[in-house]
Amino acid sequence: ADSLLVINRLNPPDPFGDVAAVADDRVARVSSMLLNAVEEEDRDENDFQPEDPTMFHITMVVMSLIVLERFKVSDRRLWTLLGSLGLNDRTGRDHPVLGNLKKLMDTICDQKYVHRFKEANPEVEGGFETFYALGPRAEHEVTREGILRFVAATFGQDMTEDTRPAAPP
Repeated sequence: ADSLLVINRLNPPDPFGDVAAVADDRVARVSSMLLNAVEEEDRDENDFQPEDPTMFHITMVVMSLIVLERFKVSDRRLWTLLGSLGLNDRTGRDHPVLGNLKKLMDTICDQKYVHRFKEANPEVEGGFETFYALGPRAEHEVTREGILRFVAATFGQDMTEDTRPAAPP
């Protein structure tokens, strides 16, 4: 496995939530974060609302693209999709509202909403290809269904039983 997520349920329960340790064996790095302790069935679909609405929307767009690409997207494909939305200026100039998009993606990954990892691919230069998947905070705070609700709302559609998210492959 590329990564391991361990959630330690504290006894007695911590009023601030569960502690998650994320270990990425490729770089031998461990980090931890507090996760929302509200049970999934008790959450409102609008719980994930960072204070900065711009950051909220770009994070949701990135997570939506990952889900729509079947829970894993290559770096090249992600930037192509973002470019089709006008969010990838190949000239290297900053976006007028979002600023440096590469730094923004680093922030989203650092916040654990998106997990960036490499897989061996002898067909690419260097032998490794970068991919993105939903990170532990996205899985816990937003949920796949919440992301699909965001996509549906963006396109003015209602979610039905037929559009509920499937489990990743």
